[in-house]
Amino acid sequence: MKGIGDKVQASLQQEGIFHVADLLHYFPKKYRKQVLEGKASLDDGEYHYVAVNVKSNPKVAFIRKGMQLISFYGLIEDKEFLFKIYNQRYVLRFITENSALVVYGKQHPERQEIVVQTALLKSNFKEGIIPEYKLPGISDQRFSSYLKQASELQPSPTDFLPEWLLNKHKIISLKRLYELVHIPKNDEEVLLISQRLKYQELFMYQAKNVYQRQLRLSHQGVAKNYQSSVIKQALSALPFRLTDSQREVLKEIFIDLKEPMIMQRVLQGDTGSGKTIVAFLAMLAVFTSNYQVAFMAPTEILASQHYKNWQDLFATLEYKVALLTGSTSALDRKKIAKQLREHELDGVIGTHTLFSHDIHYAQLGLVITDEQHRFGVNQRAMLKNKGLLPDVIYLSATPIPRTLAMTLFGDMDLSIITDKPLGRKAIKTTVVSSKDKAIVRNKMVNTLAKKGQIFVVAPTIEESEQGVKGVKTVYEVIKERYPKARVGLLHARMKHEKKNTVLEAFYRGEIDILVSTTVIEVGIDVSNASLMVIYRAERFGYAQLHQLRGRVGRGIKESECIVIYEGTNEIKERLAVLETIHDGFTLSEYDLRLRGFGDILGVMQSGILRLNYANIDDDIELFKIAKEDALKVLNNPQEKALLLPVLKKQIEEEQAQKL
Repeated sequence: MKGIGDKVQASLQQEGIFHVADLLHYFPKKYRKQVLEGKASLDDGEYHYVAVNVKSNPKVAFIRKGMQLISFYGLIEDKEFLFKIYNQRYVLRFITENSALVVYGKQHPERQEIVVQTALLKSNFKEGIIPEYKLPGISDQRFSSYLKQASELQPSPTDFLPEWLLNKHKIISLKRLYELVHIPKNDEEVLLISQRLKYQELFMYQAKNVYQRQLRLSHQGVAKNYQSSVIKQALSALPFRLTDSQREVLKEIFIDLKEPMIMQRVLQGDTGSGKTIVAFLAMLAVFTSNYQVAFMAPTEILASQHYKNWQDLFATLEYKVALLTGSTSALDRKKIAKQLREHELDGVIGTHTLFSHDIHYAQLGLVITDEQHRFGVNQRAMLKNKGLLPDVIYLSATPIPRTLAMTLFGDMDLSIITDKPLGRKAIKTTVVSSKDKAIVRNKMVNTLAKKGQIFVVAPTIEESEQGVKGVKTVYEVIKERYPKARVGLLHARMKHEKKNTVLEAFYRGEIDILVSTTVIEVGIDVSNASLMVIYRAERFGYAQLHQLRGRVGRGIKESECIVIYEGTNEIKERLAVLETIHDGFTLSEYDLRLRGFGDILGVMQSGILRLNYANIDDDIELFKIAKEDALKVLNNPQEKALLLPVLKKQIEEEQAQKL
């Protein structure tokens, strides 16, 4: 193709564009409507395209490092304005006194100034709907010239969506999409493009889930004929009784283990609902069938905690389990690797280190992993290369409504623990204004007097422009206010070793007050921590606040969560829901109504769903319908044959990116 040299080709390949078909399939990120308007349109404080007669040569000023200002005077109709353009030195090539421009800018609310986002010669401006591709190093104008060549070379594509689906949803064919997507003439055509791209994206996501599930169920796994007598013995030795819900979930897992297929199950449960003990019992069942288990946690602290809990509960059993993390000494690591390879170890608990190149399993039968640290394509590929296709259980700590969970985890089976462990008390929650400092101080003083430990959470690391105090500032304030207390600081920017040291000290009771960001919202289990204080709670959703409050109430002490807000009574009323509702699933429904599905997905650590065209909040019903449609298409041999090449290509590209 003309105009594509080595440099441009490399830039295109960075974006996954290797062929003419890829080029045509690189759709605009968005559309911009170019309509020339008069000076009257500037009153609304928005950006507009306006014609400008330049009245002075431009001046260049360096405001600070990395910030360059180009300014000039010009007329819009009969009114003079000062025009300001930041960091766009190339405009000096064509902006001179008396030149005729079109600028895309907005007026300062109080001055005769216009901040310019885009400037071009009037002769180069055309009205209409302009696609924006935003390719690094390639202008939209140049990319459009490549598309024009490509459209002449590429034959009309075959639609992978059957005609009955197009008619059902009143969406355009793939051929029509290719005709319109790069040069829409009006708003109606943009809407047709949007409807096709939105549905196609949701359909392909669901089809991928359905197909991968079909593929998984068709693969021959290994039936684990576990010894139920050992499970019964372990259950009777536990210092507590499992809830009905935990027993039901275990039953689902045990049925899967006995089947000769590869299990992929999401185990979802509210904070403190007892997911880990269910995972341990699944682990034990696999041991009894002479297979190994790898339990992967997101942090060394949590891995150590799981290992300690396993030892406390099952130390009397004959099965051998080791702890393997980044901090394990080279000598111990070598020893553990040998024991795993020779099946001298039944299981191992650790971090991503469990899947390093030097770790080999004799007979890996199950991988248990925290859902925020997903067992990804690279680990699966590595195990497959070693001849292993284990069952997988994901532990998900974020309660999300069942309907959304079924939609998101479409390629997996879903188990939900719905009740709390017996005897677990609800955490008393109190919502207070930031002005009521005495209430918070009294609670903290009383907790410290009873030798209890305290979490204090701030929403940011540094102080924000909106005046929100960062965790570093809060840390200094707490140290000054409670001089006799031992105060620790924790946030995401700290080095891994430092974070571990601080958390270990808190676990051992060497820190009384841990001041932290939300890095402690999942998996931290300190039985002596009995007070959670959350600053600027109005900045969080219910689900995240509930996760944070779940860090206390883990031991025998009465526990409390103080939710501190700034703002109106309306904010207080919104947060007051936490005082009466202690169930994470119910709160996630509130979050749905208040903040939308997108917010709930936002607090999930794995980034399960990334959409370019659809919006999960607006299109959730279409998302569910797309799943039903995908099932019908993939159960029809002729329609499946048309869809599969496109589906496989998408899966391969996604896997290549992850690898």
